[in-house]
Amino acid sequence: MAAPRGQPTVIATGRVTVSTPRRGGDPDHPAQVPRSGDVLQVTREASVQFGTPILFRVIRVHDWPTYTGWVWLDGYQLNAAGDAVERRSIFVQANGLRKVTGPPWTQGK
Repeated sequence: MAAPRGQPTVIATGRVTVSTPRRGGDPDHPAQVPRSGDVLQVTREASVQFGTPILFRVIRVHDWPTYTGWVWLDGYQLNAAGDAVERRSIFVQANGLRKVTGPPWTQGK
């Protein structure tokens, strides 16, 4: 069953929960910009370069001017265990990002 229009969808898959943000360019419901420390699943919905999804821990959200709905993020690509394997800067659509919660990302918080 789909969430009511304008409401995020939350999908629980075992130990990890992925929040799917609202879609579209609805000015009454803009995309949520990630914050430092967020762990995201970055997929093709965020940018075509992510045909193979990655996990990404945000360390900075740049305030550089971009197209509406797009953001520059600095952070670390994570492996399945949640360990940083590469530092990256990515240019993505905020509506295509999925916030991830669950082990190992919530340990010690």
